[in-house]
Amino acid sequence: EAAGNDVTADKIRLKNTQNRLKRFLDDVGFTRRPQREQVYGWDRSHAAQVGAVKLLTNAAGKTIIKASKSSTTGTPNSITQVTNKNGGIDRNYYDKNGKWEKQITNNDHGYPKKHPYGEHGEHAHDFKLNENGEIIERISRELNDTERKENADIL
Repeated sequence: EAAGNDVTADKIRLKNTQNRLKRFLDDVGFTRRPQREQVYGWDRSHAAQVGAVKLLTNAAGKTIIKASKSSTTGTPNSITQVTNKNGGIDRNYYDKNGKWEKQITNNDHGYPKKHPYGEHGEHAHDFKLNENGEIIERISRELNDTERKENADIL
C-alpha cells in the first residue's frame, strides 16, 4: 500500500482463506484463535485490516466487494456492490485492467422514462472509457439471460 499498489485482491484472498479456516474449525468442533495465526508477508496490523473488507456473494457464487460508491477504476476482474440512498443496488464490473466495463442495477434510478426495462427498471450500463479513465459513452440496455441469472439475488 505504501508503494501505491492496490492490495484489495490480496485482502480478498486472505479474507476468503480465513473464512474457509473458520468453516473447517466449526466443522471439526474447534475454536479459532486468530492471535495464534500468522500470515506470511503481513504484519499483524495489516492482517487485521482484512476484517474491514466486506465480501458478498451473488447468485452465481462469485465474490462481490461491498463498496461505498461506484468508481471508474477497481481491482482487475472484480465486482463491487453499492447500495444507493434509496435502497437500489448497483453492481460494477471491472475488466482485466481494472477499468469499469459494466454496471448492473436493480432499479431505474428514479428515471423510469430513461430506463424502461424489466419489471422494476432493472437494466445494465455498458461503459466506454478514454485513456484517462473518463466515461465517454454509457449505453443503457436490457439485461441478458446470463446477467439476470447471475444477479438474481438482487433483482
